[in-house]
Amino acid sequence: AELGLDPAVLEAVRSVGYETPSPIQAQAIPVLLEGHHLLGIAQTGTGKTAAFALPLLSRIDADDLSAQILVLTPTRELALNRGAQVIVGTPGRLLDHLRRGKLKLNNIKALVLDEADEMLRMGFIDDVEAILAATPDSCQRALFSATMPPAIARVANTYLSDAREVKIKSETRTVERISQFVLPTFGDRKLDALTRILEVEPIDAAIIFVRTKAETTLLAEKLAARGHS
Repeated sequence: AELGLDPAVLEAVRSVGYETPSPIQAQAIPVLLEGHHLLGIAQTGTGKTAAFALPLLSRIDADDLSAQILVLTPTRELALNRGAQVIVGTPGRLLDHLRRGKLKLNNIKALVLDEADEMLRMGFIDDVEAILAATPDSCQRALFSATMPPAIARVANTYLSDAREVKIKSETRTVERISQFVLPTFGDRKLDALTRILEVEPIDAAIIFVRTKAETTLLAEKLAARGHS
């Protein structure tokens, strides 16, 4: 409540049980509410989605049905579909709609680059710059990235002049009740290692991340063959 969010947004936050902002939220929300550009250095899992969503939704004009907020994400899994005032999508898909005239950016008030370094790694940086160049000069911009490689720094210097910087140290990225461990293994032994973990640890449910959609199907079939639903 002390951050000055819109009452309707604040009520939504209360209804889902959030009480205290994370460090990135506490620092980023006031900056974005004031209309400044923002350069946020923070790892995944620090709460940065709410850090930009809450203040930008607080500034939206509910009576204006045109697109007002554009959020670029590196993968489809991160994209939401919440209506025409807020558009979330991958750079390639958004650029395609832009070129076909299906997406109008003339009323865009804010643009967010989420996981900018991941978009660079995936080869989207040219698409990102093309979209940035198509937004009005008055558009507020926020860039979030876990790291700051030279190409991302160049984008920030070009399109986020005089941006306020918020930097969260990596040790705050995980809540205390999550324990982590690393098991180094060779690529061809990963399935055996994973199978042993699933057999030995008392696991009710697990989420397993792999690099591609094809690998997801392959791994699921291999685990099913070994008796794991």
